[in-house]
Amino acid sequence: MLLWIFIGVIFLIAEILTTSFFIVFFGLAAFTIAAVSSIWFIQLPIQIGGFAVLALLYVLVFRKFFRKKKHKPITDFSDTSLIGETGLIQEDVPSSGYGKVLVRDTYWRAVSNQNLGKGTKVKIINQQNLTLEVRVL
Repeated sequence: MLLWIFIGVIFLIAEILTTSFFIVFFGLAAFTIAAVSSIWFIQLPIQIGGFAVLALLYVLVFRKFFRKKKHKPITDFSDTSLIGETGLIQEDVPSSGYGKVLVRDTYWRAVSNQNLGKGTKVKIINQQNLTLEVRVL
């Protein structure tokens, strides 16, 4: 039982270091085997087989519930594909110059007819090639 707890802790530490959200299921399987083997005597080869089956089961069943929500991919690369989207100003946008805005995990050059500070939520009102015209939400 202590062996499986130790293995589970090792897997959790590895998950923290890699943040893959894959190794955590091996840790969960190790903790499950530790709990079961503390209640019933189970031979080590059966514990190892149970660990492998549980790890695979946990990965297949639970991983889809815990994945990060992905943004829809940009498939339309026309000059109007981002109009209506929202973004976050990453670099101040002066009313007479350019700044930077983050939209769908991508940085774009931004212009506006008003001064916008970093952290301002904006809406895309026009797109000219790689430059987005934005206004405050």
